[in-house]
Amino acid sequence: MNNNPTPEELRKQLETVTQQLKEAELMLCEKDIENVKLQMKYNANLRKSNALEAEANECRYALSLVLNSKTWRLRNLIMAPRIKRQQRMIAAEASAWLAEDEKKGAMPIVSLSELPNDTSWEQRLQSTPRIAIQVHAFYPDLIADICNDLENLPFKYDLYVTTTETYKATYIEEYLTGRCNADHFYVKVVKNVGRDVIPFLQQLKPVLSNYDYFCHLHTKRSLHHDGGKLWRLYLYENLLGNTEHVKKIIHEFEQNPEIGVIFPQIPKPLNLQMNWGDNKEHAQTLMAAMGYDPETIPEDIIFPAGTMFWARTAAVKPLFDIAYDSEVPVPEESGQVDGTIMHAIERLWLLVAERNGYTYRVFPNISEITSITPEDR
Repeated sequence: MNNNPTPEELRKQLETVTQQLKEAELMLCEKDIENVKLQMKYNANLRKSNALEAEANECRYALSLVLNSKTWRLRNLIMAPRIKRQQRMIAAEASAWLAEDEKKGAMPIVSLSELPNDTSWEQRLQSTPRIAIQVHAFYPDLIADICNDLENLPFKYDLYVTTTETYKATYIEEYLTGRCNADHFYVKVVKNVGRDVIPFLQQLKPVLSNYDYFCHLHTKRSLHHDGGKLWRLYLYENLLGNTEHVKKIIHEFEQNPEIGVIFPQIPKPLNLQMNWGDNKEHAQTLMAAMGYDPETIPEDIIFPAGTMFWARTAAVKPLFDIAYDSEVPVPEESGQVDGTIMHAIERLWLLVAERNGYTYRVFPNISEITSITPEDR
């Protein structure tokens, strides 16, 4: 053994160890992705099993009524109240949905302008990256879907990615290299705190002034049902669906300097979630941290549910300037479905834009979604 290796030998040893580490990280990430898919498959089978068991219990109950009833008439007397009660519940729920739909009918949904024949407005966006795309990739395998959709972006842009483990970052960097059409991409490992929202704000904060516009995406996935996938694909399609559509979004910003935020209309199944929930107090804390009067927030709100949208950087900059953790505490991850700083931030994008003198644009869906639950958000 050479006890005094030369610099060249040391360099080769370092290269070998670095390559081995990279291969180990990629293998670890592949195993992690496989485990997630197995967990989703297990949960799907468990749901089917529970549904079959519930159906069997209903059959047993119905059979017991028949067997224990001396006449068909008596059985009908037993079953009728249950059926009527279910009908009343369904009717009440339908009425609530119709009332809420009518209430939300005031949401201003406006089609994006048609593109002009004159393409001179595009030239500035073709020369220097003035667009940032930020992605929080908790599930690294979904970076492939995002990368494919980003091919529809016809302008120069820089890609910023956050993820929660070093091996995930290695996987993402390996995938993006040679596949991503961004001018530059930057991958950062963050703590699993603040969902997709806090990593997004903290990664873009130092570079926000370099860009005119940004789009935020994340790898939304629900391990216990398919709703997360539907919601994710719906938002990806409506934000980056095709080149002409993306051009229309950027053209809308370019031709209307008063527009601060653009996002697709909220699917009807989520209309009932267009409220503060348990987040109003957190929203007031955030408003105060930005220097706004916390008592002036409205009762009725509209917001880009799912926190995937396009924005003009100048319109929403105050949300990036907050010192999260020190000025505004961010809770540890514990599966919260509402009532956190992150859920409050989700509801403040339009309000902050308006406080800064900007408005927003909600455009009609270019693809629809009909099956989704509030938990999918």
